[in-house]
Amino acid sequence: MSALLIVLARLTDRDLSFEGYRQWVRYRRTPPELDQFLDTWDPSFRTIGEGAEDLGNGFFELGREATDTIPAVGPRLELPVAALVGPTCSSATFSFARRAQEAGLIRLFGEQTGGNLRGINGGAYFFVRLPGSGLEFDVPLIANFPTTPQPDRGVLPDVEIRPTVADIASGRDTCMEAARAWVSGR
Repeated sequence: MSALLIVLARLTDRDLSFEGYRQWVRYRRTPPELDQFLDTWDPSFRTIGEGAEDLGNGFFELGREATDTIPAVGPRLELPVAALVGPTCSSATFSFARRAQEAGLIRLFGEQTGGNLRGINGGAYFFVRLPGSGLEFDVPLIANFPTTPQPDRGVLPDVEIRPTVADIASGRDTCMEAARAWVSGR
């Protein structure tokens, strides 16, 4: 379990269960002529779509991710917890903000996160090296979609705080100030 999810596990007295994602890919097997340009830590990614259900239009469904469960870890911490979020929260921090809000255990302060509630990608990548130039880029392989329609946006904070130009110029962190005030009961 990631360190971020351990925070949730310590704030609850019951296991937390979240619906898993539908997982789609765009190929059954990588074309052998491209294999020399694709590096990865797991060779099974080259055949990730074998046995997947053909959805048509070049999509293959790997299935549904198992229910995402975060087991409670005691002793439970009974205290207010705030998290600061914003557009730079993506990948693991987007997932954390989403789960924190769904669980109702942490109050989110700041701005809408990066990431998208309609779906994210990750978990499996190719590192592509272009011949001759040496340029390298990552290609995510699995698209993860929720099983129910979601808004086309990131996670919205419980308390929206937008820094102003004056805040930034003066070094004032109004988001942190608001979170501290809430945590301390002021």
